[in-house]
Amino acid sequence: MANFGDYTKTVYANTIAPAINQTHLNNSEDKLSLVDEELRRSQTFRLSDYLNVMYQCNTKEIEAFQDSTDWTMDTGGTISNDTTNYLMHNQSVKLLEPDNTAGYLCMYKACSIDLTVFPNENVSGADDHVLLIVYIDDVAALTNLYFKLGSDNTNCYYKITAAASLVTGWNFISIAKSAFTSGGTPPGWDNITYIRCEWYSNASQQNKYVSFQYAQLIREDSVYAGYYNPFQLYNGTAFENLLSIIYDYYCLYYDQKYNKLCIQALNPAGYVNMLHIPFCDRSNFIFKCKITCNYIGESQNLVWYVDSDNYIQIGLYGNDLYMYYNEAGVGGSSFVNLDSNFTLGEELELTFEKNGTTVRAIAKLHGLTKIVEYITSITDEGCLYFGSMDDESYSLVEDFILSHSQGFDFQENKIRIIKKTVSETVNNSAVLQNDDELTAKLGENGLYEVELKLAVNGASNADFKAAWAITGGITQVTTRACFGAATSSTDNTDTNMRATGHNLTTSVAYGTDVTTANAILEKFLVSTSSSGTITFQWAQNTAQASNTIVSENSYMKITKIN
Repeated sequence: MANFGDYTKTVYANTIAPAINQTHLNNSEDKLSLVDEELRRSQTFRLSDYLNVMYQCNTKEIEAFQDSTDWTMDTGGTISNDTTNYLMHNQSVKLLEPDNTAGYLCMYKACSIDLTVFPNENVSGADDHVLLIVYIDDVAALTNLYFKLGSDNTNCYYKITAAASLVTGWNFISIAKSAFTSGGTPPGWDNITYIRCEWYSNASQQNKYVSFQYAQLIREDSVYAGYYNPFQLYNGTAFENLLSIIYDYYCLYYDQKYNKLCIQALNPAGYVNMLHIPFCDRSNFIFKCKITCNYIGESQNLVWYVDSDNYIQIGLYGNDLYMYYNEAGVGGSSFVNLDSNFTLGEELELTFEKNGTTVRAIAKLHGLTKIVEYITSITDEGCLYFGSMDDESYSLVEDFILSHSQGFDFQENKIRIIKKTVSETVNNSAVLQNDDELTAKLGENGLYEVELKLAVNGASNADFKAAWAITGGITQVTTRACFGAATSSTDNTDTNMRATGHNLTTSVAYGTDVTTANAILEKFLVSTSSSGTITFQWAQNTAQASNTIVSENSYMKITKIN
């Protein structure tokens, strides 16, 4: 691919403009096509371009629980502000059991909310969710938790959550509007004037409590029915996920403590791939994020994820800039200590870069920069996610920006080499098995040429057989050309060769020579409608109690045609 702008300029002979004809128009179209391709390759995604739109289209705050004096006690209990247990804003509202008597503890307040529309007047359907966030001091202290929306205690929509479905600590109760029970004659979701929170206290539970943190209406996920997703955009006919929640729960909200519109992971739990970012099948990128500290010394992680055995994540953990890498299932880490601690309310600029095999983590805090670098052995393309190193990574994501790294990405370089790093042995087995290293993930909507060069040692009575396994949207375009010694060969210097064409999954047999390595070549084309994986498979052709070895001098070459 030529560099941006490097195309043959239109020349006007004798200063006279060329005629408007098919040739000249096609030339102009080719130049415009080149510009479009370069713009696509250099595309940038910035969260702040969409954050407020998604907030207005997909969420509506029902209650922030920020002032206990807004609430009235109905039966028993005491109400106060909880300045210890809160994930969002400045505090939560605590409903406490004052004695050892079993019974209901209830608080309520007046309101005026239309839950049939979002703030931008987009319609909210019956399958949209109400998210209720509560902290439970001791789940053994209660039998049930109640949440009611309506005109009064009798005429309302209500949801009862049994203690068996709750835990001690933070709970995230996601309820579709259609899953609420109607009590009496509710006023309709468009005219909610009353909110009521209750829990039934068991006997002998004095000073146990439930703290209510937040309630929000959120649009149903456009892909996964029964879940919510605030990160959607309207395409003219339907809503589509811009970001996908892989591990529940996330919240898009305006934090009153920091006066910021932000994203927060509500239950980090040490997961790697929690929130999927719209950059997939990437081997090179720049991922820069602005994060506000909401738990001292920790941040959410930025993750490049191929699969559960191959990923790299960076983030702050214990006031250290960490890079954790998992390569073929083997984990390791590098870190550097920050010069000063990451404290509540402070902003961190966290950058994750990958160019070729070089991976870099950069943290900027208090005007100082820390860097961790690593050379990775992962060769496949991966997707980008937010994750967490720890179950208390409650940082707020204010903004992030993603872009390609020009000139390094597999899609731009076109050619990719996957070389075996160690020799691999099979003994006494004619069952095809996946090669440990000769495998690759191919991106969507592409045409690829795959070329394999093997160096194989083995007993002549065992010989060698090979095939290919494909997953995802990969389709064979041509037969596979197979070149190597025939099974009748006992000496790899003779001319008894096979040169045949076969389907990818067909087992093809080759001869081996125990003295000297045999050379085997295969070549074919595949296309992809969606991303998928192609893997070389091999075994002995006849099981023998001897070693058949694919040498570290073997490699696979993949060329992207378009």
